[in-house]
Amino acid sequence: MGTPSYGAKDSILAFDTALPFDAASVLMLFDSETMTVDQEILQDDGLSGTRSQRVERTRFGKRRVSGQVTFDASPIMLDQLLYIISGTTEAADVFALAQTLPSFYLMIAKGARDFTFNNCICNRASFKAEPGGKLKLVLDLEAESFTNSASGTLSAIGLAMPTDKPFQFSDLVGTTVSAARDIFSWETVIDHKIDAERWVNAVNRANLTSMGRDVLVNIELPFSSSETDLVSVALAGSTGSTAVYTNADATASVLTFTYGALQFPASIPVVNGKGEIRMQLKGRALRTGSTLELSFTNAHA
Repeated sequence: MGTPSYGAKDSILAFDTALPFDAASVLMLFDSETMTVDQEILQDDGLSGTRSQRVERTRFGKRRVSGQVTFDASPIMLDQLLYIISGTTEAADVFALAQTLPSFYLMIAKGARDFTFNNCICNRASFKAEPGGKLKLVLDLEAESFTNSASGTLSAIGLAMPTDKPFQFSDLVGTTVSAARDIFSWETVIDHKIDAERWVNAVNRANLTSMGRDVLVNIELPFSSSETDLVSVALAGSTGSTAVYTNADATASVLTFTYGALQFPASIPVVNGKGEIRMQLKGRALRTGSTLELSFTNAHA
């Protein structure tokens, strides 16, 4: 009987921009992941005088490697992950959105085996925080291929465990339509619209490429006299909107989302019962002039 695998004691994750994984790779704490493979097997449809199908006539077909990884967002790991989300390297703490996206590699210890995911690309990144919780970063990833190796391969590298403090919802000051707001939740989604159905004459996908980009901003707020200006926002949107997380336990750590033009369609709150009436804003950040729809500033000691 084999030894069972448990995430609590057996799973770690490392990031790198090139192979092999070594002492320069970055260990990242993660909450959960769903990185897996969907492998097609081509069956034989030929007429053979029997209803049975023969295994000798089967072939491996298309292989899709993809999944999600969820993190508690913290400054050191964001130095790596904002690069793959934005497409640019850090310049004076700032990550601006680029026209192309870099590929990268993940290695995940899953107990009985370690798995390496090759030429990954970020399809979608979602930052969301709610009362009493940490700032969560969920990455939807597509990969070209995977390999697996003996259990303990990753842990044997001896990468340093991160100790920087993650951001949380109470760190947030959110400003939209020229005013700081009381907020129940704030979500920013960067959707790169990866062409995930691109197979050429190979089993694995290759040259995964973005077909566009949406930056979506979803905010839940109280509906009070301070929010009446949000019922109908001008078509040109609001410039200068920001979401700023200043880590209360490590004040040198400040994560800032700076939006170009934040555009919201008209929104009317609904009454769901006796509780507080809340307002749901589902907006989009757009480029205005030379100002990109979104940039990140990740300042820390």
